[in-house]
Formats: sequence, structure tokens, C-alpha cells
Amino acid sequence: MVSKPDKLIDKETMTNILYDMALLEAIKYQYPFVVDSNEVNAPKYIYKKYKIDSLQFAQNNLYYASHFNEYKEMFAEIESRIKEQDSVLTKKISKKNKSNPKTTSEPTTEKVTESVIIPKKVDVDSVKRSIRQNREKLPSIE
Repeated sequence: MVSKPDKLIDKETMTNILYDMALLEAIKYQYPFVVDSNEVNAPKYIYKKYKIDSLQFAQNNLYYASHFNEYKEMFAEIESRIKEQDSVLTKKISKKNKSNPKTTSEPTTEKVTESVIIPKKVDVDSVKRSIRQNREKLPSIE
């Protein structure tokens, strides 16, 4: 059994820390350019926000992890919060799309085909002819 850390973070705050870390990790993998362009260091941000250091976090994380049922409850709470936020955002997006049907979060087939440049078929004979004509126009280097 892991001993209680000297600076114990209460369960609710630790759950909030783990929730924020989960969100930042998701952003990091879904939108890496956002994290890179803003030079966000997720752990440093969390430590500053909650006024803790890496050692305090590590000790508390280990402590809560050693109490499996409590740790499991914390992650169930985190999962519930993420699902709730997802539901709220999905409703907002749906509502926005209904009020403005032309702007959707998913690209339409029309938008996709507009952005794709379809190359014209190349006629090899015309390319050869063009090369030959250009050679004839060049001055000789004799």
C-alpha cells in the first residue's frame, strides 16, 4: 500500500486535474497544430493552474491509483463529464447547422470536388510535338 502524500490533493481537485489532462491530451492528438502553434506544455499548464508541482502530482496520482476503487470512481466521473460535454457540443453544432444549413461542420461533396483539381488527360503526341517545335525555335549552339 502506498502511503498518503504529505501534500494530499483532495479527490475532487485530483479528478479535475485528471479531467483537464485528458482534455489537453485529446486536443494534442486531434489538433496538434493548435498545441504546437501556441507552445502549450500541458503538464506545466496543469501544475500552474492547480498550484502544484510534478512531484506532488506524481505522488498523489500514485496514491489514488493504489486505491483502485476510488481511482476507478474518479475516472468514471471524468468519462461522464466528457460525455456530457460532447452531448452539449453536439447539440450546439446541430442547432447551428439547422439555423444556417449551408455551413456544416462536415464538408459537402460539392465543397470537396471544388477543392480537388482534376488533371486533364495528357496527349503524349501533343507533348512530343511541342518539344520538337520548341527545339526548332532555339538558336543552334554550333
